Amino acid sequence: MKFKIFNIILLLFCFSSYGQKNNESNSIDLCLSDIKYVVFTNVDEMIKPQEYKKVFVPNIKQLSEVLELIRQKQKTKNDVFQILFYINIEGNKKVWINQLIFSRKYKAKKEFLGWKNNIIVGMGEFYEKYIKTHIVSLKNDY
Repeated sequence: MKFKIFNIILLLFCFSSYGQKNNESNSIDLCLSDIKYVVFTNVDEMIKPQEYKKVFVPNIKQLSEVLELIRQKQKTKNDVFQILFYINIEGNKKVWINQLIFSRKYKAKKEFLGWKNNIIVGMGEFYEKYIKTHIVSLKNDY
């Protein structure tokens, strides 16, 4: 019986997505570039990176470095990016970049609804194909 319940819960989780619930001042929507992106200022416990310790607010130089990296990874002008700057448990500065690929606009608009307010993660074929996650180390010298 326990095995059946576990499988049902696992099955439901595999075919659904999880979006972080919006808190006030959860994200900052900036217009410093032609790239569509949002910087998150906090993260839900369920989806934070494993080595996550705390969020930090980037300076302009750090943000510019990340935007240049994003520009290199961008596949289409419709891609949007969710960014979380954080410090890991070892004290290193990292950035989590969630690339949402909007090449299938109708399906993506439905699945990525609220992307400016919620970090989008999910399991299943659609999410594996249309979300690319990049975790990058930043230089600690600025």
